[in-house]
Amino acid sequence: MSLWSHVFQRLVIVAAAPGVFSFALALAQTPTPIDEISQHLAGMKKQINDVSVGVAQREILAIETAGTLDRAAQAETRIDAKQANWDEAVGLLDGFREKNPDQPRVKEFQLQAAVYRWAQARAWHDQHALFPADPAIRAHEVSALDDAIARLRAVVSDEPGVLPDNIRFRLAWALADRADLEDAKAPTRLARDEEALKLLEKPPTEPRLAGYHGLIKAELLRRSGKLPEAAALITEASKIDPPPPEAEVLDVSVRVLTDARKFTEAKSVVNASKLPPAAKALTLARIALTEARAPGDGGRAAAEKELLQQVRALRILKAPETRIALAEWAESGVEPDDLVDPEAWDALAEGTEIRGDSVKAAGFEERAAARAEKNGGDEAAAGYRLRGAGFLFQAGKYEEADALLAKVVGAPHAGASRPKAGLLQCLARGRALAAGAPGVTSQAYAEALDRQIREFPDDPTAIEARWLLGNVEQARGDREKAKKLWTAIPPTAARWIDARLALADAMRRHIETQFATADDDALAPEFAVASKFLTDSQEAARSRAESDQVELLLREARLELVPKLGKPRQARDFLDRCNGMNLTTSQRYRARLGRTIALAALGRYVEAEREAQQHPTWADPASRPDFLDAIRLLDLCASNSPTDLQQRRFGLVVRLLVQPLLKEGEESALDADQRSELTFRLARALLFQGDPRGAQETLRGWSLPRRAADDRLLRDLADLYSRLEVYELAIDVNRLRLRNLAAGSPSWFDARYNLALTYYRLGRRKEALQLIEGTSILHPDLGGGSLQEKFIRLRQRLSTAQ
Repeated sequence: MSLWSHVFQRLVIVAAAPGVFSFALALAQTPTPIDEISQHLAGMKKQINDVSVGVAQREILAIETAGTLDRAAQAETRIDAKQANWDEAVGLLDGFREKNPDQPRVKEFQLQAAVYRWAQARAWHDQHALFPADPAIRAHEVSALDDAIARLRAVVSDEPGVLPDNIRFRLAWALADRADLEDAKAPTRLARDEEALKLLEKPPTEPRLAGYHGLIKAELLRRSGKLPEAAALITEASKIDPPPPEAEVLDVSVRVLTDARKFTEAKSVVNASKLPPAAKALTLARIALTEARAPGDGGRAAAEKELLQQVRALRILKAPETRIALAEWAESGVEPDDLVDPEAWDALAEGTEIRGDSVKAAGFEERAAARAEKNGGDEAAAGYRLRGAGFLFQAGKYEEADALLAKVVGAPHAGASRPKAGLLQCLARGRALAAGAPGVTSQAYAEALDRQIREFPDDPTAIEARWLLGNVEQARGDREKAKKLWTAIPPTAARWIDARLALADAMRRHIETQFATADDDALAPEFAVASKFLTDSQEAARSRAESDQVELLLREARLELVPKLGKPRQARDFLDRCNGMNLTTSQRYRARLGRTIALAALGRYVEAEREAQQHPTWADPASRPDFLDAIRLLDLCASNSPTDLQQRRFGLVVRLLVQPLLKEGEESALDADQRSELTFRLARALLFQGDPRGAQETLRGWSLPRRAADDRLLRDLADLYSRLEVYELAIDVNRLRLRNLAAGSPSWFDARYNLALTYYRLGRRKEALQLIEGTSILHPDLGGGSLQEKFIRLRQRLSTAQ
């Protein structure tokens, strides 16, 4: 039942034996500040477990400790935190009973624990009213009530006295609440209501129970259709000294009046009350909803008008009760007439979405839009359709949302809804594409983004469109288009930092992918451009959040760690600056990883190796992509080391970082693709250290990551097979590279060269020479630069050998 969520929690339970001890329900105590609770609990729990203290005194301490936990639950706003505190309170009381089977106050402890379970059920009940689409919430409520009922049944009796009265009343209330969760005609519901009424036959001896006793009995009589008897009990309960709060009396009396179809009288009672505005509007909305559902249609139109009026009032108040009113409207099945205000259909749509039927909600928004168009409100109609598309989008119905949004985007008088609809349509296509929906192409997604930018260049939605389209172009390999889009994002926009970081990463990755195909002199200007870009970005970010500045510093450090081009000392300085700032866990982890690499690059191998050995103590499991990037960078540094010593030490750092993660029993820390790549990188590290046998053992049973392997990984794999003199496998990998790469690209020339080189090493000189000649016919410059020189030298060796 929905009455009295927390009122009875303040009633007092008095111990049966005066003079021994008495206690108030923990729920009645003054709330304790949350930050004091942990210290208070620790001391009290220690005393509870001190067997040198008498059991009666420890009973008091146990009750007080449970009360502290209850106050913590009441102070919490998060439902999970509330429930955790009540669970701990119940566990504490149960644990005390188990350890002290001869305790004198068993019934009081069971009652107290049942009260906490009931409080949990009430909290879940309130949560379900706000989020009725979540079935888990109702299951939690049922479980808590069943536990409370079981505990109370174990100690209920017909004995007179305050404690037995409280137990009977609590059991009756819990049974009534539990019955209210079942179908109105369910036999178990009727049985529970009858049992509850029987428990309430004896009037209570505690005066403060009398008013609530009468109200709960009145509610049970109302359910059984005995409205005059229920009304008489309500009148009697309201005259008891002290009377129950007005809200509790009103809750039951309104139900009785509406059941008797005395709607005018019910409204008068509510309007004359001192209920808060939101509670009053919700109650009046419920009266109107009941009247609209009543047999006969004499007052339905007026009731629907009143219902919409109260919903408007709640929306203005922005009260949580708005969700409750709308959800109850949707559940009732009452639909407005097509001639009424379109806002009624919009309200019904929102309530339907709250109850979890987004598709039906979108249909109601379409009804609202149709009504608005008939009234000449094209802009309002667009707003309703946009809202309906939003419901479909949230439900994962992206294609349906796209179709509805097309109506808004194509409407010339849609007003402010057009740019919003355009962006949502882009997002819907993007989600549909990611989900593999048939008929949705990346081209359609890109066209929608491009249209958004063209048609609404100055609208804030264009910023998001530029960011998304930049990602599309980057994925296509068109860095210049991506750069143009991202640099057009103004510094005042939230996406500015995302665009800057993405550009910095793209420029740095492009430099690293050219290591095998370009001269250092050719890469130096590109490196300088990337460095200046980050410096300028850092200057522009001075007025932004410190977190943005940290991210840019981390990118600067990462760029300076690029082998041969960067300055490791400068990278270390950037990272030291980061450590003086307020870092997130991820930022701190990345900074420490970067510093480890910088130490190795500076020749401070012992310090770098010590950091690598200690990595399990400071690792961040949530930052596995950053860890993989660090391992790839170390691999790149080892591959491009000028000395054998440096290559070996880089390999050792990789091994110290990777091996602990690959140990048996730690599979859950890595997914299959991460484990595959790290195993491969470990094999290369062992090879760098001069341990080819260890590398071969590491690769035993190894397979490529299931995701599409990028060319960098394939090139490193071919290089590994060549170093291990497994040339046939190296040939296969280079052929795979050629199938994946665009003909004429630098990486394509690199793959052709390495394939020819592998043929040569395998003694297949004729095939190697034919490959080079075929490449030169199609591309006389053979890729130019260092690649051309490599091809020419290899051809000379092949010619000499012949």
